[in-house]
Amino acid sequence: MKDAIGIVILGAEFALVAFLNYEIHFVELPMRSLLPLFLILALVALMYWHSKESSENVATWAKLTRGSIILGILFYAADLVLGHTFRQPNSPPILGGPLGIVLTVLVCPGLTIVCVAGLARALYINRTRV
Repeated sequence: MKDAIGIVILGAEFALVAFLNYEIHFVELPMRSLLPLFLILALVALMYWHSKESSENVATWAKLTRGSIILGILFYAADLVLGHTFRQPNSPPILGGPLGIVLTVLVCPGLTIVCVAGLARALYINRTRV
């Protein structure tokens, strides 16, 4: 049940990010690529959740979530500064700066989605143990 809760949260977050991407057009992403991306994200999440005993610790997941958001902001800021410094035509906020959109998106929202779902999963595990 704990993995089902995590996957449902992961799916809801992924759907929200996909919807926002569709509405705002951050990245041109064909609809047929969403299912494979979600399956890859779910497999990574399951591997990450079962890698250590600390994967059931709420504090660990809260720390990882904060870290992934901060790292995503730093990657985006580096893209923004370097893009404007070197006058790249596709620099942020359109995205695609020198560090690359792929690296930025892998960290935030990619890793952040896994961490938030892991946090919800850990909260469920700790609540049911009592």
